[in-house]
Amino acid sequence: MSNNNLTNININENNLIKNQYAISLLKECMDCKVINEREVYNIQQEISLILIDLIKKYTNGQSTSVKTEVAEKLLLSIWYSIDAYVSKLENIEKRVAELTSKNIKYVYLEGIKILEYDLLELEKFYEVMKIRKLDTNLMAYNDTLMELSGFFKNYSIKFEAYDIPVSIDYPLALDDMDIQGIYYVKNYIESMDIENRFCNLFRKKDREKLFYDYGITYKIDCDVILINLFELIINNSIFSTILGNESTNLKISEYEYEFLEKQFKNIYNHTFEDEIKQYEENNVVEFIEESNSFDFNNSEELNKESIIN
Repeated sequence: MSNNNLTNININENNLIKNQYAISLLKECMDCKVINEREVYNIQQEISLILIDLIKKYTNGQSTSVKTEVAEKLLLSIWYSIDAYVSKLENIEKRVAELTSKNIKYVYLEGIKILEYDLLELEKFYEVMKIRKLDTNLMAYNDTLMELSGFFKNYSIKFEAYDIPVSIDYPLALDDMDIQGIYYVKNYIESMDIENRFCNLFRKKDREKLFYDYGITYKIDCDVILINLFELIINNSIFSTILGNESTNLKISEYEYEFLEKQFKNIYNHTFEDEIKQYEENNVVEFIEESNSFDFNNSEELNKESIIN
């Protein structure tokens, strides 16, 4: 690494990509002259050696070559492990220092250790989350819970670290699709647990009544539809609070729905009118400002010409 003072580097963190953190950070380091092309080449050579070693393990020592698509998967897994180590460091200066100063193989192996530890911890949390799961007939929800158990058996840190070897169909209210592999599943399980704990604050019979009323209203089979139970429940809880009822009361009558609809339409219309009024006022202000900057000397000459004509 060059002798640049790391405290003075100007890394643009907006250019760093979640799924390609280390690679995008190296690119930023080059742009900021923290490392040069020769140092990047050395890092690439070290990555190549790790890849060759990984291919040997993948083929059980029978070959040092594989199909291009397999090599790409292995390479992605290498960088995923490097990302796991680098992104855990507390600040950008330390991340740059570790990525550019340390032996890349060391960084990679430390990343493997982190992923193995995180996998064990996530499995423990998953077992706790299942205890707090919702009692529901929704197929997508129950199937996804079962699929998640298979993740811990089928996830391959060394060969397909970025992949998710199970089907996750149940939609969450907040789902981060910008992450991959174990960290996507970690975010998914943690978010699902939050949603479960909220939904369990309400009685099962009230949840199920709301769920099946939704199906009747929209003429759909709620057991098979891809719908988020948390969103359905929290919406009705909020509406109930607005109506002055208990927040745990999920039942809203047709009359109450009509009342809420009218209220929301009025709010929307008033907001729209205010926006139009503000727009018109801004245009007037802009016109006045432009008028104030007008050259009145030229204006007088123009008037004289007009009179003469």
